[in-house]
Amino acid sequence: YCYELIKKRKLLLFLGILLLTSLIHKSVLIFIPFYFLCNVKNTKWVFPTIFMLFPLIMVFKNNLTFFILGLGGYEDYKEFDGAGTLNFTIIFLMICIFTLYRKKELLKQDANNIHYYNAMACALLLLPLSWINPALLRITMYFSIYMILLIPKAIYSLKTISFKGRREIVGWAVVVLFILFIRTNYTKEY
Repeated sequence: YCYELIKKRKLLLFLGILLLTSLIHKSVLIFIPFYFLCNVKNTKWVFPTIFMLFPLIMVFKNNLTFFILGLGGYEDYKEFDGAGTLNFTIIFLMICIFTLYRKKELLKQDANNIHYYNAMACALLLLPLSWINPALLRITMYFSIYMILLIPKAIYSLKTISFKGRREIVGWAVVVLFILFIRTNYTKEY
């Protein structure tokens, strides 16, 4: 619902809803900067830049995490032994690569698709938090939910690729997901 308020530029109603929902969990306040990011006219380099900086962000994830937690008043979240979302991170990065590959076509189809790219950039920036404490994946989810809207558009944009090519892409995606599933079950401790 708040995304519709962002598109209609209704800041006060947007802030009101977020403040109200912050009574349930104050982590929702991290969504406030997204209002301003979506309404900036030229953000086409935000997602590619954060994607290229992702390895560096992962290296400094502790500093980033405790900075963000300090801003939000979540000093109680400590480093969690065994934290890390390898499968989610791999899948998310694969989706980032695929959607970046289709970016030109997607922006040609609908200029508002840049909002989804900005949301993915925010999710990618916040993803390293889950490597400190798994509970912090919640913060990433405020933004990664937009990939549900971006993925079908990216797949639909493949209409210039033959049916066989699209089938191969789906086949490889299934193979990678299966390998990640097996890896998760194989490394699970009982």
